[in-house]
Amino acid sequence: MLRYGKEIARLEGIFAEPASAAAVACLPRLRDEGIIDPKDCIISLITSSGLKTNDIFQSLSSRRRSPGLGSKLATKEHLLKNISRSKTYGYELWKGMGKKMTLGAIYQHLSDLDERGLIVSQTEGKRRYLLITEKGRRVLAAMDELRILL
Repeated sequence: MLRYGKEIARLEGIFAEPASAAAVACLPRLRDEGIIDPKDCIISLITSSGLKTNDIFQSLSSRRRSPGLGSKLATKEHLLKNISRSKTYGYELWKGMGKKMTLGAIYQHLSDLDERGLIVSQTEGKRRYLLITEKGRRVLAAMDELRILL
């Protein structure tokens, strides 16, 4: 169940409540037992109050290396780099990433970058363009330096 919670976080940007992750965790077994067909479209409502679940949060944060964190940082770094090259918007960033995540997950990452002061937005016509801030440039430079050092 923990593995599927991480997978939901990686793909959708949602820290799922354990009961929600359980609904997704059972899908491979249901498929293997022939209860659902691989071609079936399954819809699951994922509630996102996972941070309230201290035992799971602590087990995630106590590990030496967390693939979820690395993936999350890689996505944010990728978005920051693209925004630093030229002003852009969320849908264009999503298409540029090959639509590997949901559009909602991209916007959740962008919202986080905005809240942290790493990007700003400006509206032109019907579009909300994204621009990197000086703080965002410093974060990218620090990540590049860490990559060299490690």
